[in-house]
Amino acid sequence: MVNRKRVAVLGGGVSALASVWELVHRSDDVEVTVYQMGWRLGGKCASGRNTAIADRIEEHGLHILFGFYENAFDMYRGVFDELQTSADDPLKSWTDAFVGKDSFTLAEQVDGNWLPWQLRVPKLQGTPGDRARASQPFVYSDLGEIAKHFLRAVLRYVESHTATQPGLEQLLDQFVISDVENLFERIDAGEPKFLGKAEGLFERFLPDLWHYIEHKIEEDKTLRHLWIVSELGVTIGKGLAMAYLEGQTREDLDKHNLIDWLNEQSAFKGGLSELTANSAPLRMLFDLVFAYKDGDASKPSLEVGTAIVGAANILFNYSGHLYYQMQGGTGDVLAGTVYRILTSEKYADRVTFKFFHEVTHLALNAEKTKVERVELGIQATPVNESYDPLRTVKGLPSWPNTPIYSQLKEGHALQQATELPSGPGYNLESPWTAWPNVGKTSLELGTDYDDLIVALPVATLRTVGVELRANPKFAAMLDAVGTVATQSFQLWLNKTVEGLGGAAWAADDALVHGAFQSPHSNWADWTDLIDAHENWPAEFTPRNLALMCGVLKITEEAPKPGSNPAYMASQRERVSDKALDFMQRELKQLWPSAFDSKGFNFDLLVDTANAVGEARFESQYRRANIAPWEQYTASFPGTGETRLRPDESGFANLYLAGDWTKNSLNFGAVEASVISGRIASRGLLGLDFPIFGEPGPSANQE
Repeated sequence: MVNRKRVAVLGGGVSALASVWELVHRSDDVEVTVYQMGWRLGGKCASGRNTAIADRIEEHGLHILFGFYENAFDMYRGVFDELQTSADDPLKSWTDAFVGKDSFTLAEQVDGNWLPWQLRVPKLQGTPGDRARASQPFVYSDLGEIAKHFLRAVLRYVESHTATQPGLEQLLDQFVISDVENLFERIDAGEPKFLGKAEGLFERFLPDLWHYIEHKIEEDKTLRHLWIVSELGVTIGKGLAMAYLEGQTREDLDKHNLIDWLNEQSAFKGGLSELTANSAPLRMLFDLVFAYKDGDASKPSLEVGTAIVGAANILFNYSGHLYYQMQGGTGDVLAGTVYRILTSEKYADRVTFKFFHEVTHLALNAEKTKVERVELGIQATPVNESYDPLRTVKGLPSWPNTPIYSQLKEGHALQQATELPSGPGYNLESPWTAWPNVGKTSLELGTDYDDLIVALPVATLRTVGVELRANPKFAAMLDAVGTVATQSFQLWLNKTVEGLGGAAWAADDALVHGAFQSPHSNWADWTDLIDAHENWPAEFTPRNLALMCGVLKITEEAPKPGSNPAYMASQRERVSDKALDFMQRELKQLWPSAFDSKGFNFDLLVDTANAVGEARFESQYRRANIAPWEQYTASFPGTGETRLRPDESGFANLYLAGDWTKNSLNFGAVEASVISGRIASRGLLGLDFPIFGEPGPSANQE
């Protein structure tokens, strides 16, 4: 009998699945048990299929994979290489699961109107995941390198407009492009001291550019965009160049709030111009990572280094396409595929999943050096030995939006509530469910596990990991790393975007849009998933699926865990009210043809129950992401330095996994989760393999 190391993994989000994949893929000498609350995996990337309404996809929020997600694509490519799919499975390869896109839309407010700002980037060579497989160095932790990229991008953007703006050519001639290019060549050749001179030229160029465009900017959107891109890019480039030459690090920058730092670096007295300070690209940096204190859009708060490294990766460091859309539910693609391979014949003897296990407490040993016991509540018990969580929709194994009640001994009783966002049942994913656990159990060190990977969100650990505060660094992290509540809603409509009058927003095949009116500043067009992955009756088939999301302002302190279905209902009602208000007030800017003299035409909503008027909205999907595990991990200034690495928890047998741990990104993202899971598994196995994205020593430290 093989004497394998026993590993318990708490949580089933992307970071947990990444750590399990790494453990069993790299070693035959481990066996892993994953303990998951509720009936599905995926964490904030979980989705559910509404079995009562056309098997439609119901998401937690808007998720895409950017083209710089090297670790994520490396993992999913590996998973699909091994996955044995059925003949009718629509996702037979990773290229079936992820489709690349190169354009997106920003919403720009001009004179009280919202206008689309279409942006397209070139498709680049390479395939995401190749650099991770080749263990190539990660250069985007170097502030000087990033500064050069932003400054060079400004130059290229301005140059690209000389044909339509003849005066720009003369302005660029005065700028002496040859001198700038010579400086860039010297920098590329390993002489970073010339970065300051390049930055100085650009900063002196800005006032001349403003003088050229200031009288035309109101009526010429091209010049308006030119100014915003130039001022923002030069300001970022200048600030990074100065920080680099002064020996500062990303950690130094992360102590500052992005908006304050940009104003300090501005070439103008008083900070950024009003136009740039309120511009869509700058707002998008905050919207992309829900960077608002207390979910309040009037409180933008984001670490400088995290924001700029993230933006640089998105814009300059992608392979192939800018971003990739998942072809199916997020949970189906991200969690379902990994679950399927880990439960396949190859790994089934070494990986076990235990659903309906809620972690309630982590207990330390007397010396406070190890986690010696994990206490769990059992939410429900399978009729058979194990629970089979997936059901097939159009050939794709998918997660239902409720537990499969027929597989549970308590199945009938579990259906007797209306706590879930859609579908009948108690909400086993909420700390405020009225459903009592049907039992409890504990895992003992040395008996049930040798090592522990905690892949629970940081907000959850504040409750179940109280004893971990014995380590001052762990306590500091729990106190500092913040989270933000979010909200989303989905609409299925019987007209296309063009039929709703929104052709301008869908131009150039743009699927993802951002920087719109809070609280639903981000939205996406997932229409192409309807026919391929949902099961609508012919007479009700939608022609448009829109998902809209944003932050949710906290108006009251959340109650402590315990039965409180009224709180869940009240928050869901808040989201419904905000969604309806948004539809009536703001959607006219996007879909003018969706309105008549009475306001939004609710007959456009697909409703299989054929309700009348506003009541048709009840058939749509919305959710309040307020539970600790649902909230988005924030990157507020000064908090990044408190994050712990996944392999440095401070406890001998404890490893951490989650986008809230210290990693090269330090913001909520699938890539951050995969990096974290990989670092945790590498530390647990005692191996020494490179992980793309781990920042090496900067030039200032060499």
